[in-house]
Amino acid sequence: MAAAHRLDISIGASLSLVGYNDIPRASHLPVSLTSVYIPFDYGAHQAVELLFSERPPGADCIRRAMPSLIPRASSVRYP
Repeated sequence: MAAAHRLDISIGASLSLVGYNDIPRASHLPVSLTSVYIPFDYGAHQAVELLFSERPPGADCIRRAMPSLIPRASSVRYP
């Protein structure tokens, strides 16, 4: 955001900017930041479950989470 500001690039009009994890400050920036969000509790629960699960060597240990998009002023809207 700071670099775009220095170059006089308008975030949300000329440039779309998206953050990750939707920290509380994202909505309070000068141009509120569009964000991709995955609940921290879900990720932590999955990690602990994998650590303590008994699985054979080479077993699949991939977990997926469906993120949510939280659109805000930093992303350009298309008609």
